[in-house]
Amino acid sequence: MMHLSQSAPAHVQSTHYTLLATTEILGKLVLVATVGSWADTLGYFWTLTILVASLVLVTVLTIRAPTILHSDGTRATRLKEK
Repeated sequence: MMHLSQSAPAHVQSTHYTLLATTEILGKLVLVATVGSWADTLGYFWTLTILVASLVLVTVLTIRAPTILHSDGTRATRLKEK
């Protein structure tokens, strides 16, 4: 995030960083409030199940992402066996 703000014009760098940091915190706050309501409604077991399933889905999608989505132009690879 700091690197991104450093690439902004000098007269807006601090505002840019503040906006990005505020957006990050608001995103986390919304996530915590949502998960809290899931825990109250569904219970801890089903909430944890949903979160673990979403973690697995994001991990699989990240590994199988097209090359263009990676910043260095390479595809994510599995660890090589020794």
